[in-house]
Amino acid sequence: MVFSPTTTEEFNKWRRDHPEGFLVNHYANPTLGHLVLHRANCPCFKTDQEYVGGCAKTCAERIGDLRIWASRVVGAI
Repeated sequence: MVFSPTTTEEFNKWRRDHPEGFLVNHYANPTLGHLVLHRANCPCFKTDQEYVGGCAKTCAERIGDLRIWASRVVGAI
């Protein structure tokens, strides 16, 4: 199951609750050229910064769920 947080608070809570999960950084309208995969515990993210706004996030506990999401949204991965 994928989750798309709409606020930084939702994003950070998801990361805390799913430290072994994955997330994809993408534009509001995802494109194949900008899908960036991260682990939920990636050091790129610190909880005191704004993360939802410039790029959208789609999160999942399993990487396979994100692969399915990406193939549905952009057509291929």
